Amino acid sequence: MAPENGATWRSKKGPSGARKVSHCHHGARTERAPAFDKAASDLARESGKPYRGLSETKQRWMVRGEIEVSGSRYLALERHDRVALTTRPSGLDVSAGQKVMAQMKDGIERLTRGLGVGR
Repeated sequence: MAPENGATWRSKKGPSGARKVSHCHHGARTERAPAFDKAASDLARESGKPYRGLSETKQRWMVRGEIEVSGSRYLALERHDRVALTTRPSGLDVSAGQKVMAQMKDGIERLTRGLGVGR
């Protein structure tokens, strides 16, 4: 499925097999698709927390749920101070309310099941 506004999707796998962030590419400039921005804005409004991307340090997040944006599946994540959207890795079985560890490293999203008592 092609993104809106004549853009093309870029999605690459990093050395560890993790997926690179998929965003739209318009010429030499990379932008997020309008549908992704709307989903991020809706998530922020629902939660009452600002939308921010993943940080470079591994952090614990709670899965709020799963949404579909332009034919791609994303996990809605929440922390005490913000919310984020991340691509849903294939093979990772998580559902709303579960904890995950997530980070952005070298432009690659990394997401793993959280370790803890509730696991």
